[in-house]
Amino acid sequence: MQLFKIISLAVITFLSVSFYAHALNDNFQEKRSTHFIIYYKAGVEGDFIDDIIKTAEGYYDEIANNLGYHRYNFWLWDERANIYIFPDRTSYQKETGQPDWSGGCASYRDKKIWTYPHAAGFFDSILPHELGHIIFREFVGFENSNIPLWFEEGIASYQERSKRYASTSMVKEFLSKNKLLSIDELSKVKSPQDIVNNEDAEVFYAEAVSIIYFLINNFDKYRFALLCKSLKENNSLDQALNKTYFDLRDSRELYRQWLNHLNT
Repeated sequence: MQLFKIISLAVITFLSVSFYAHALNDNFQEKRSTHFIIYYKAGVEGDFIDDIIKTAEGYYDEIANNLGYHRYNFWLWDERANIYIFPDRTSYQKETGQPDWSGGCASYRDKKIWTYPHAAGFFDSILPHELGHIIFREFVGFENSNIPLWFEEGIASYQERSKRYASTSMVKEFLSKNKLLSIDELSKVKSPQDIVNNEDAEVFYAEAVSIIYFLINNFDKYRFALLCKSLKENNSLDQALNKTYFDLRDSRELYRQWLNHLNT
């Protein structure tokens, strides 16, 4: 049950690092790829930079495909995302002000991510999760306030393969213990601080990932992209579902069909 805790930590990290969005550009070298600019300081090995580029580009393609965004080619030329690599955890924490457990942090609006070599969970969890947030928000709009937290967190967490595939078994276990949150309870969570304990956080994130998994994989990805396009037009999630899916009139119907799917 520890699998989903790093997600909430990543969200808290983002909230506390946003004021670094335009800072930390001094004394960095850079290396560019199609969709990313990697900034790194002396002491960071070249092989690690190459690994970052290869992995980030791979996630970019995978996330765009997962969400049905592959026809939209973001992040070219001056629109590339930035990843800052500090030489070690000490310098990362000193410059960003992040706590000891943090392996990476991000500013979604500015498409910036900070980390250090071999940070725990960075490649498998933090990087795909934060890129999921950035790609989704860039598509639907950073100012859009109509999107429930569970929906966006479900999308970001879906990009982490381990959490995507573990979510079904986890929610079935919570269902057997009568611990699942209703769709109204999910929608009332406006920020991670609204979740009062670790178990509620695990239920919230596991449900969010599982519902997104169901929505993307039981309907076609192109329709999911149309759903996000409708959200971009400032429709509520219920309105967007009703406009996009013939048999999903709102989030309650989505939740009902998801529960039926779990039981079968």
